[in-house]
Amino acid sequence: MSMSLASGEPVPRRSSLVVVILLTVLTLGFYVPFWFLRRRRWLNRLNSQVKIGFGLPLLMLTFQVGAFTIRLMGAPYRQQGLTLPASLSLSGLAVSLVQLLLLFKLAYMVREILSDHLKKVLSALSSHPIQYLVELSGIMTLLFSIWYLQYKINECASLSEQWTAFAQ
Repeated sequence: MSMSLASGEPVPRRSSLVVVILLTVLTLGFYVPFWFLRRRRWLNRLNSQVKIGFGLPLLMLTFQVGAFTIRLMGAPYRQQGLTLPASLSLSGLAVSLVQLLLLFKLAYMVREILSDHLKKVLSALSSHPIQYLVELSGIMTLLFSIWYLQYKINECASLSEQWTAFAQ
């Protein structure tokens, strides 16, 4: 691990965006809660009032398993060309909606943690023209979630390495 711009916090190793996307697709989305869990410790050490516990990622995983189970339960109906029972259809929709809301909540928590930390780091470097590199877009967070956040984490790791080399 390398060191970050401020007070020696560890920066996680970069993760290939292609690998993150492939893991998300190949695991049918089950990688997403694990992404939050794997980065939780590092994120919680950053200079922000917002912290991520185990609860929300585990709750998201639970709802993901529930949505997957409901889809499996509906498979025989679909194979026979039958309409899903309303209770199964509505429960699947409700579980998927909660799962999506948890994803948005966690993604925006990570965005806020990174933004808070980077603002505090950059305030010490206010004359340095690097602020545009670390701004986090709300729209991109909404649309691309962990993929965008991983991209920004990678970008911060690169910036940190460059700044460390420059400072020496």
